[in-house]
Amino acid sequence: MTSNVHPLFRRAVVLFLGLALLSTLGCGRARPPLNPETPGLYAVPQKIAENASGQATTQLDLKVVLKPARQNTITVDWRLEDGTAKLGEDYTASQTSGTFTFNPGEEEKTIRVQIVNDDLYEGRPGEEFHLVLTNAQGADIVQGDGVILIEDEDPMPFASLVADADTVPEAETTEGFRRLTFRVRLNIPSGLPVEAPVDTNGSATATPYGDYRLLDGAGNPLILPLQFTFAPGETEKTFTVEVIDDGAAENDEVILLGVTDDLSGALRHATQDIETVTIEDDDRPDYAAVSTSPRRRLNDTGMIRFAYRIEWDNDNDGVVDAIADDHTWEDPYLTLADVQQPSAIKNLYFYDGQDALYGRDADARAASGDVNASGFRFTKLDENGQPLDDQSADYATTPWHCVRDETTGLIWEVKVPQPDDDPTARPLHGESTKFYWYDVDGSANGGDRGKAGLPDCADGICATSTFVAQANAERWCGMTGWRLPTLEELRSIADYGGDVNRLNAVSPSPAPLDRAYFPNYNPGGGYWTSTPDNADPNRAWAIKFQFQGVPQDESTLKSEALFVRLVRDGS
Repeated sequence: MTSNVHPLFRRAVVLFLGLALLSTLGCGRARPPLNPETPGLYAVPQKIAENASGQATTQLDLKVVLKPARQNTITVDWRLEDGTAKLGEDYTASQTSGTFTFNPGEEEKTIRVQIVNDDLYEGRPGEEFHLVLTNAQGADIVQGDGVILIEDEDPMPFASLVADADTVPEAETTEGFRRLTFRVRLNIPSGLPVEAPVDTNGSATATPYGDYRLLDGAGNPLILPLQFTFAPGETEKTFTVEVIDDGAAENDEVILLGVTDDLSGALRHATQDIETVTIEDDDRPDYAAVSTSPRRRLNDTGMIRFAYRIEWDNDNDGVVDAIADDHTWEDPYLTLADVQQPSAIKNLYFYDGQDALYGRDADARAASGDVNASGFRFTKLDENGQPLDDQSADYATTPWHCVRDETTGLIWEVKVPQPDDDPTARPLHGESTKFYWYDVDGSANGGDRGKAGLPDCADGICATSTFVAQANAERWCGMTGWRLPTLEELRSIADYGGDVNRLNAVSPSPAPLDRAYFPNYNPGGGYWTSTPDNADPNRAWAIKFQFQGVPQDESTLKSEALFVRLVRDGS
């Protein structure tokens, strides 16, 4: 039979097919196998359990296979490549690269490696390295990357927390506040980095920064949650809990700290571990002669005036022509004869039962030496908490550090002036220093901790809890027990009579706080209380002490920076 195809066309087809065949020779790992039976070279994938032999190392032969065997000589270069498994750490080999020569009829070559059994958890399913083929001569590389998986069967470590003691007295020693060492431990070393957060929960009755504070090894303050990172092989981290002797009578309190469920790395599936330490209280209750439980009397409002009504009969026809209500008067004993134009006033009424007619309000109007012009009774205290010899001294002449309210018994922090030479300075008790609201106690924070800020108030804006801890650590006014006031407590020193209607005879400079006792503060600025806003977990209550007008309660985002005036129970 004679072909009708032109000879030149047949030659072109033969040449094309020959070039296509040559292009496959020497091809590397980039070509995936289309069919496992495709003729060529294969780097064989393998799996091996890390502790398969029970010895320090396990022998493994890596394989390169030629399918099917050829009658010509074939060569191929090979090398070992690290993946997550590392040469010298997870496996060893006397040779890490070379060239295999397949003589006619040979189908397999091997490279012997040793798998290191390190007893370290390294994650599931394990770690891998690679057998890589390149530069084949005489055959196609069908599978040029053999993945060698070292299956990890080592147990997963877990973290626990342990303290040096189960109980600690609150009372100070001659060296200062008592301290405990807490140890975060892994039960076995890990081959991976491990993060172990430590936190408290709402079941604790001792609150961080109020009853205790947390310190690193150098004594620097820490903020919860603590973040500990274990390098591979590490098994222990430590931190210190310093118990604050707050001077307040209370039940024994419990510190609860533990490794939280918010874990990563090797501890992702570990369970929470809680350590409990009881702080044994040794303080006597305030006002012990009155009650075994502290009782606090109410303060007044500063409003020493009272409402009245005047009726006018301007034309003397016996008919009331005008009525004036809700005015304020200083002296309830005035009569019509004491009022200007008495002939035009038909009647003058004082409303019975008004607060301003009794007690310290009446004493204030009578200029009693026992109270100030607003009806409050305050005592100035020096840096050691002792009353000043001269209670009439002004702050510039004899600075004082605290004020005791003789009605409620509460002791209040007095702010220090902002340094004139450094407007950016942030003194711990400075009049212009602000703080974020922060409380880790879930039973008291309204459902949101607030903003932690910086761990050291000297570095910038820190949290209210950090401020409390540092004030107690330095024993401001020679005392501990400092805390954030409640909304009702901060109201107790607010002068609600200091509005624009106050008579100049009573207070030449109306102010929401009496500057004669509370100098160096910011009128118009908000001051935090410890009271969260139950309607919004992101907010807490503050009081804005306006320069003129009645102090205002304000629900404020906890992430805002406001002023703070600390308080402690009297004793």
